Amino acid sequence: MFQEASMNLRDWCSNSAQFMSEIPKQDQANRERLKVLGITWTIKDDKLSMSGPKLESLELSSTKREILQSIASIFDPLGFFSPVTLLGKLLLQTLWKIKPSTSYQQTGLLVREPPSGVNCDRKLESPYGMKCENFSSLIRLLRITAWVQRFIRKLKKDTISGPLTANEIEDAKFMWIVHIQRKHFAKEIHDITKNKSRNIIHQLGLTIDNNGLIRCVGRIEHADISENAKRPILLPKKEAFTKLLIYNYHRNLLHVGVAQTLSQIRQKYWIPQGRSTVRHVLRTCGNCIRYEGGPYKMPLIPPLPKKRVTESSPYTYTGIDYFGPLYVKTLNGSKIVWVCLYICLVVRAIHLELMLDMTTDQFLLGFRRFVARCGTPIQIISDNALQFKATSNVVQQEWEKVLNDSQFCF
Repeated sequence: MFQEASMNLRDWCSNSAQFMSEIPKQDQANRERLKVLGITWTIKDDKLSMSGPKLESLELSSTKREILQSIASIFDPLGFFSPVTLLGKLLLQTLWKIKPSTSYQQTGLLVREPPSGVNCDRKLESPYGMKCENFSSLIRLLRITAWVQRFIRKLKKDTISGPLTANEIEDAKFMWIVHIQRKHFAKEIHDITKNKSRNIIHQLGLTIDNNGLIRCVGRIEHADISENAKRPILLPKKEAFTKLLIYNYHRNLLHVGVAQTLSQIRQKYWIPQGRSTVRHVLRTCGNCIRYEGGPYKMPLIPPLPKKRVTESSPYTYTGIDYFGPLYVKTLNGSKIVWVCLYICLVVRAIHLELMLDMTTDQFLLGFRRFVARCGTPIQIISDNALQFKATSNVVQQEWEKVLNDSQFCF
């Protein structure tokens, strides 16, 4: 098509030797570098580079015309030289605000001014690939990681199809745990492998298992619990993965409190200062803030029982309880005693009986004195203490004897 149009295409170049072997030598470009729109391409190394003109150093007496000429001499259609030309443009803008003539030599006053900022190179680190901070849940992070790992295996001809399996999710979690341990505990790993002793290694009993995970060994090696609980995996407290793990436990446990969440986490993981870390994560739980973050609401108070509001004689309905011990002085020294409290449920009258001890016999004697003075109650309410239950059994047995020995004639 180009031959019919008499268009002789030549000066072909490529970094592919196989492609250049198909091009006749007279049509090849015998150059190591090509330049297009100010961008230089090094063919052998396949690199793009740019070089600006050699600017003569501006003197302190340079005019505005000379500064503008130096800035305009740089051909930069893509803006790659902007960090270099920006200072000159700012200087030129300041000169326009002063409004001197184009030949007025007062640039030295501006050059002598102290700089308002400092430019420095920013150190860029290669990211791990995915950031835990970009995910809102642990299961989503692990699933995406598992899909990426499956894609990598497919590139290695290890074909797997279908939904993700539990083993793939566990492999993704294992990969993240290894990564954050290498990130936060690099010194500890080095000291453990070199058999060096450090304070944190001694306190937590750190060791490295066969899979390369750092575990904490405590004093419960002989306990009848799981191996993960005996040797929990160490996790850093200030890590996004740890926060996602805590929140995942909290959500799976139906938004329980700090103690329950921390108890379940410690069945497999150990987080330094775990209680404060879990408390900090749970304070950011949206569901807990929504349903439990408001002021405490008093529950509805039910109506009083009928026996408490029905007019009756004092001590018809009686509540009973003990308080003490109390120390009293006697002729032979001090002695410990208790007090049995009788309270009327209707008029709130109080009757006290002194007890030498808390046995059933002493209570029966005190109860007889109460009945002799205040009358027999219809119903007695207690906290089911041992002496109260024993007294109830004694009274019930005596009443059954009365019924068996008595003969009723009609």
